[in-house]
Amino acid sequence: KAIIVGVKEHSSPFLQYLEQSNLVLGTTVEVISFFEYDQSLLVKMDGETQMTVTNKVAQNLYIKQV
Repeated sequence: KAIIVGVKEHSSPFLQYLEQSNLVLGTTVEVISFFEYDQSLLVKMDGETQMTVTNKVAQNLYIKQV
């Protein structure tokens, strides 16, 4: 498990995407699966919602393990 603590990219489209996806600062994420094909992740957010996070998005998030 980890908490989103920051972002590398600060463009408006990226920040809007994160907000619409509920990938905001303070969100707890847990990796459920890693997909080798495109290196995307299936994550559980705040212990409830599951979503796929692309490699590009994941590379632009700062997280802290808990």
